[in-house]
Amino acid sequence: MQHRIIQAFDIISTYGPAWYSRFTNLYMAMSEEVSVDFWPGVPWSFSLEADEKVTEGKWFYAADLVNNPKRKTV
Repeated sequence: MQHRIIQAFDIISTYGPAWYSRFTNLYMAMSEEVSVDFWPGVPWSFSLEADEKVTEGKWFYAADLVNNPKRKTV
């Protein structure tokens, strides 16, 4: 899991600033209940409760392999 989080951080740290002119934020949510975010000026992660379930968000649900087996864009 640590390796996946580091990879996510590297991707978000690279693409977040590069795509900022087109996208307000960029994030990667993982089934391990981890979210890596790039959203300058918005401390979104600090607004979450300690027991918040990333996998229960509607954006995660729509992209989950179980609910989207063809992996269509959401």
